Amino acid sequence: MKKLILLSAISFLTLPALKAQNTTQDEYNWMVNGYKLMVSTGGEMKKGYYFSPTDEFTDSWTGYKITYKVMKREFDQSLAGFLIILAQDTKVPIYFCMPAMSTVDKKSFSFPALSTDFYQAVWALDETSKNLFVASLSRYLMMASTKMITNK
Repeated sequence: MKKLILLSAISFLTLPALKAQNTTQDEYNWMVNGYKLMVSTGGEMKKGYYFSPTDEFTDSWTGYKITYKVMKREFDQSLAGFLIILAQDTKVPIYFCMPAMSTVDKKSFSFPALSTDFYQAVWALDETSKNLFVASLSRYLMMASTKMITNK
């Protein structure tokens, strides 16, 4: 069930209506590593990108805070990916990139390799963090789908 929610999230949130293009390896690496460096050093946002302020969502649970940020490309406002920050009261935050996808191999129904990297990173979490992550992602999906429907 948890894998189904993760798969649904990637598929649903990167619908063509969002002008999604596959997340590049460089974009993925920046969301997982570069953002953390930017925050810790007071650096600047990756050149040519921005986070959409209207699409940010934070979900709080006892001892946990999960923040979703939508990174877009400046040149065409297309979706580059989702930065997800899992912060626990007692641990250093963990940064995830849920990649955007505009294509799926219809013959094998396989997704780009970066999706596998995302799944593996989530599955490496301890059981409590993983359960909260998936529950939070479900809430984010509901919020995003409601927003998409009401904005039409």
